[in-house]
Amino acid sequence: METEETIGEIVSQLVIQEVGCGVDIILKGDSAKGVFLIMSGSVNVISTNGKDVLASLQEGDFFGEISVIFNTTCTATVQTATDCVLALLQLDDARRLLRKINTNVIEWFAVQRYFPTMEGIDVNRTNRRTAFKCLQNIPVFENWSEEALKSLIVQIEPALIILYPAKSPVMLENDPPNTLYIIIRGR
Repeated sequence: METEETIGEIVSQLVIQEVGCGVDIILKGDSAKGVFLIMSGSVNVISTNGKDVLASLQEGDFFGEISVIFNTTCTATVQTATDCVLALLQLDDARRLLRKINTNVIEWFAVQRYFPTMEGIDVNRTNRRTAFKCLQNIPVFENWSEEALKSLIVQIEPALIILYPAKSPVMLENDPPNTLYIIIRGR
């Protein structure tokens, strides 16, 4: 699916909500509602004990994607820290749109971003599965057996799978020649 088409389809499905300060948007353990984009304001991701702030999210950030991607209940409580305007991509729309795009990188990013709230998900296994799916599609590895590819992935330290922002240096002159860089998405 083309990027512009995808963005247009997502925008057409968004439901805008105005929410006051101190409101629980999602509760840990509840059924997924969809993916929320913060248009204005800020929210806090709250710990299980209800007292500690695990993360603060601002305008442009999103939440709720974990339960959508992994088809699980909400992994944390998210509460408005200020008055907010939120755009909700409802559950069915989010799942339908995610099926149309490659979610490997999205899954990896979601796992990394919300590690502290994900008690029921094996993060290392998810990272290995994502790396396996990505490497299968790289020409250098296309003739490798499944067993050989899995052996390689077991050797990769999950923390070494890195998401680089656009125009970031990945490798510098005089870096030691002991690292294999594989671009999963981007250029």
